[in-house]
Amino acid sequence: MAPCTVVDKRAADGDEAAAAAAALSLIHRHRALAKTVRNSDWLSLLRRLKASGRFRTSASLLPPSGHMHLYGRVRPGAVGLIFDGGAVDLQHALCWPSGVFAKTEHHLHVGADGTVTLSGPCRLRLSSLEGLRAANEEADRRHAVWQHAGGERPEPSLYNEVSVELSGKDVAAIFVRSHEERHLVLALGLRSLFRHLFCGRPLPLLRITPEGGACVVAHDEQLALLSAACAPGGLPWACDASGVAPRLPIDASDFPELQPQQRLALHASLGLTHASLRASLAEALSRPASDQPAALAPLLASCLVAAASSGNVASAREIVRVSAPLLLASVAPPPATAATAPVPAPVPASAPAPAGRPASCSHPGSCPPLAEPLLPPQPLAPSNAYAEWSGGGSSALESVGSLQRACATARSDAMLVPLGAQITLAEFVSGGTARRLDGACEWIEEWLRRSEADAACPSPASLAFRFASWLEARRVDGNSDWLSFLTGRALRNRRHFLSQLYALRRSASDGQAYVAQLFAITSRLRQPCLRLRILQQVLGLDERFSRDIVHGVICLACDVVESMATRAPSREPRPHSPPGEVEPPGAGGAARVSARKATIGLLLSLDDFDEATRLEADALFFPGPGSPRPRPSDPVGESERRSRVEHFYRDGSAPVLVGTATSPS
Repeated sequence: MAPCTVVDKRAADGDEAAAAAAALSLIHRHRALAKTVRNSDWLSLLRRLKASGRFRTSASLLPPSGHMHLYGRVRPGAVGLIFDGGAVDLQHALCWPSGVFAKTEHHLHVGADGTVTLSGPCRLRLSSLEGLRAANEEADRRHAVWQHAGGERPEPSLYNEVSVELSGKDVAAIFVRSHEERHLVLALGLRSLFRHLFCGRPLPLLRITPEGGACVVAHDEQLALLSAACAPGGLPWACDASGVAPRLPIDASDFPELQPQQRLALHASLGLTHASLRASLAEALSRPASDQPAALAPLLASCLVAAASSGNVASAREIVRVSAPLLLASVAPPPATAATAPVPAPVPASAPAPAGRPASCSHPGSCPPLAEPLLPPQPLAPSNAYAEWSGGGSSALESVGSLQRACATARSDAMLVPLGAQITLAEFVSGGTARRLDGACEWIEEWLRRSEADAACPSPASLAFRFASWLEARRVDGNSDWLSFLTGRALRNRRHFLSQLYALRRSASDGQAYVAQLFAITSRLRQPCLRLRILQQVLGLDERFSRDIVHGVICLACDVVESMATRAPSREPRPHSPPGEVEPPGAGGAARVSARKATIGLLLSLDDFDEATRLEADALFFPGPGSPRPRPSDPVGESERRSRVEHFYRDGSAPVLVGTATSPS
């Protein structure tokens, strides 16, 4: 029998090398329990591992060589865990030999007091741990004879099953079951997530296959894969996540050989953790290519454009989440005044549209005469602070222009959200939003004055003005009602909208109040209308950004600003029951409360790891109404996540309850 050897010659020292040697020693000493996990079941398993105490599940006792056909097909279950059998109570383990399909998810029942009962024929096929070891050693002996004498290669043994109580503290290693690149990427992401959830424990990465046995995945192999992802063109399959879910980012601190720009390219292709992305941005800004420091705005724009080109929505959103606090903390936009922010006079109904305005906004009844058009970008005369922050006014405007050109390319609604959020942020910091907001308020004031909104009996000129406004609104939106203009309902709506804009302008110095007011405005927009078009132009967006996309942009901004204000994970989940309230015993109160606490604890831990992983966990653990989040983070992508939970994940509702024992999956 050939002993397992460490094939990673780079890592001779360090905690990870020691952990890898220890994991291989467990296998060689016949004390390693291998649990394969479906790609869609990782979040559910991590919730249970994160919870205090142990839970009963199934694994397989590996032979000393590692040559074994493990449970399940490789593609839907590409990665698994190695547990330390020496740290587990094996005296109460239930064992079945190779070839016996115990179906413990149906025939093993755990009572409230922890007692285990078996039903069906599986109770008649029980074996002992010594019997499993003897069968493994016999399989390894046949393999050793073949290696020495040749002949027909013996088939590796089929998985056995050991039902035992495990915990997160017993995990000794992560293993991948193939040589496929996407499976190795998933394993790297899981290693990063384990490190985040379990306080930086070094987990080695192994490869276990029936033909090759067990070995350490070389650091050179990991680095070569990530370097290929950084190269132009990246990995062809990176945008196709079929069969590998959820999307898990990588901790770049494991690969100091990668330069900051390479790490940012890796984030655009595959994704980095929140902390890794923040550190990579800081290092990229501190390592200028010339004597001048790198400008933050163009760097962020290039990262976003790269993520958009890769179709990586999750990475694009994470760039906004990481960069927004840096931008908002670096610059306080100067207050707009009459001297610094001139507002054009209202345009009469018969006047032609100002140069540069969209043709659809040719009438003052449909679109306010804003100071600057959105496309192509015109000089906004940014403040000195903004010029310093961005590396110069021209580079700032170029960065916004590059984002707008990225939006011009066919993009999904989900991708337009982070691109629009970054454009909105740049416009806000530059002072363009404040100028447009002042212009919008003055335009609505003038519109209300000309429509004689407060008159009991409007004049013929006022009625003609209302009629012209209605015609233009109907031409642009197609859903305008003349009676609403005649009876004054449209006027009341616009007066209320003006009061909302006033409140928005007053709250510009308070970030939380500002985004809360924007959220209140976009939440009440039910269809395309004048208010939506005004809001689009105030924020610096154009007609590509529909009502739903604009609302998604504001939801993302709310997350960022609230996390900055609290210095804590974005929007801590609220418990379903008020403080002090206990669920009735008849509803399984104690078990459900315990499971809910574990679930919410996992969600809180994921907030600072990666937004996409946290959103996936939200949809998985709370599939119906009653989400613990007070406000959606990504309403545009919510439908797709719910559909994925319903059709891809095995059971989207079970994780919120205390899980029962399952077969080795």
